[in-house]
Amino acid sequence: MEMIGALRPTSKMALKQQCILIARGDIKEAMELYHFLIDDMGELPDIDPVPPSWFDNLEGTLDRIFGWVDKNKDTLSQGAEIVRGIAAKRRGEIPPSPVESLPDIN
Repeated sequence: MEMIGALRPTSKMALKQQCILIARGDIKEAMELYHFLIDDMGELPDIDPVPPSWFDNLEGTLDRIFGWVDKNKDTLSQGAEIVRGIAAKRRGEIPPSPVESLPDIN
């Protein structure tokens, strides 16, 4: 019975399987253990939820990344302009001014 501490059921089916393992295949003992444990466990799903596929994970990750980029595009473009300005100064170039030049006074 020292294996009971290792129980981590995620569903009723998983709990049944773990009880059978703990009872070493004795179905009667496994059922007694199952009923003893399930009474205090609250709501467990009948079976384990299906984990998302790699495509679902990828799709969710890309949605979050593109959403973040879309939300922060102004900040990202300002950062890119700063980097371009630093690179131009190192090369000795004068970056174009984002402000229009003033007209001549005369």
